[in-house]
Amino acid sequence: MKPPLKAPATPLTHFDATGKAHMVDVGAKAETSRVARAQGHIRMAPATFALIESGSAKKGDVLGIARIAAIQGAKRCSDLIPLCHPIALTRVAAEFTLDARRHRVTIEVTAETVGRTGVEMEALTGVSIGLLTIYDMCKAADRGMIIEDIRLLAGKGRRQIGPLDCGYGLQMTTNNTQRAVAWWLFACCALVFATMVVGGVTRLTHSGLSIVEWKPLIGALPPLSHADWLELFAKYQQTPEFIKRNHDMTLDGFQFIFWWEWAHRLSGRLIGVIFFLPYVWFLVRGQLRGALAAKVFG
Repeated sequence: MKPPLKAPATPLTHFDATGKAHMVDVGAKAETSRVARAQGHIRMAPATFALIESGSAKKGDVLGIARIAAIQGAKRCSDLIPLCHPIALTRVAAEFTLDARRHRVTIEVTAETVGRTGVEMEALTGVSIGLLTIYDMCKAADRGMIIEDIRLLAGKGRRQIGPLDCGYGLQMTTNNTQRAVAWWLFACCALVFATMVVGGVTRLTHSGLSIVEWKPLIGALPPLSHADWLELFAKYQQTPEFIKRNHDMTLDGFQFIFWWEWAHRLSGRLIGVIFFLPYVWFLVRGQLRGALAAKVFG
């Protein structure tokens, strides 16, 4: 009978040698002073930021309640994260910074204890609960708020971690915001594709010079009467394309190639409108920010 295979070594300490989850044994460790700092942000619309800054939100003092929630969240970490050790915290502090330029609130939570294991998870949980509390208290005014970049800043214990630059964080975005922006971008892409198709047909039918006058605004309107068609056809008859290629073309043939070129130009105008107006709307509502706003604009 073959001996049972040993589970491969893993850096994930919450799994034992057989791959089963367990709480890490810290009984042999010495009790030392342990400190951890964590940070996170929540971005919002300018009007929502103003409510928080002025303290005039309907549910009351947003930051005051979020501070209590962050402290409570750090204390209840082991109830929320299954394999965390219950820790007797000696200190928890939550501080907020308001960034008016970015319409962003930053929370920093510091957790301390004297014990056998670190308090990084307690600090991170405090940040998460504090930010979720801000969202809960302001969601009636702004469901497009974005919780982002939750990360550990520093930790100190038996092995000092020091300031961290992990290169990653936790970003939570609301589904409604993502869905609205995604549908907008999808509509822009679909319209670009349709413009390419119509442009291809326009080229194949040699319709590109059927509109003989450049009128960016009023040119969006096609001829509205038979007299208008005759006048436009007369101008087309003076172009080199008609003289050299389409000299036997009738008014009906001209109308056929005109409509393809007109549809091509109209779709080009619509791309600008459908992109620019929602872009401004999302910017004003705070649903496009920072690097994403710059990347979308190109």
